[in-house]
Amino acid sequence: MTNINLLFTCPHGGKKDGTTDSPPLQPPLIERDPDHFKDDKCPVIYHGTSSSKKEFLIKSGKYDMVICGHTHRKANNKIGRTLVVNPGTAKGWFFGFYSTIAVFNTHSRIIEFVNL
Repeated sequence: MTNINLLFTCPHGGKKDGTTDSPPLQPPLIERDPDHFKDDKCPVIYHGTSSSKKEFLIKSGKYDMVICGHTHRKANNKIGRTLVVNPGTAKGWFFGFYSTIAVFNTHSRIIEFVNL
């Protein structure tokens, strides 16, 4: 099987005062495309606006990986059998963090954070 590297970033254009020029992400929930994930892995991408919805997705046991953002804080945690990933922020000034992306190797299941 060919390795698939997935690249995630949170491009949300938030301003320091909490407002944004960016429209909300639509749809808010993206599940795997069966044509691209042949190895029975089941990731879901959710912006993370509702922490209760995010927790439900993580604890449901339905997904191998939950990719979320909203907080702009990097995360790479395993909760049960679910890998939870937040790529950080693409805007380095946000919370004083570096601009980052997350690269996921679907074969090794290793997440690498890259400073931009």
